[in-house]
Formats: sequence, C-alpha cells, structure tokens
Amino acid sequence: MQALQRLLLSMCSGVLAAAPVLALAFPDKPVQLIVPYAAGGLTDNLARVIAPALSARWGQPVVIET
Repeated sequence: MQALQRLLLSMCSGVLAAAPVLALAFPDKPVQLIVPYAAGGLTDNLARVIAPALSARWGQPVVIET
C-alpha cells in the first residue's frame, strides 16, 4: 500500500513540475478569436478593441472571425 502511495505521489509531483514548462509555449501561433454574432455589432466591436491588447500581451497576432 505504501509503495502505491509513493508511486502516485511521485507521478503527481512530476506532472505539477512540468506544468509551468508547458504553459510557456502558449500561444505559439496566431490566435483566432471567433465572435458568434453579426459583424458590426457590439460583441464584434468589443473583440476588435481588445484584440490589439491581447496581441501585444501574447506576442502573437489575434485574428477576429465573425
């Protein structure tokens, strides 16, 4: 029983140790932001206003799709 607990604990700690490394790679390509409402509406305009800020923060282009 203790061997199983040690195995599970070591597996969990390995996954937690690798999580920050995996998070550093996002995003590694252009981001497509899909707006499910009509073009020219409030939601579309808001997405187009925040897209440059997201692009600057993530270092990748943000493409708005309506």
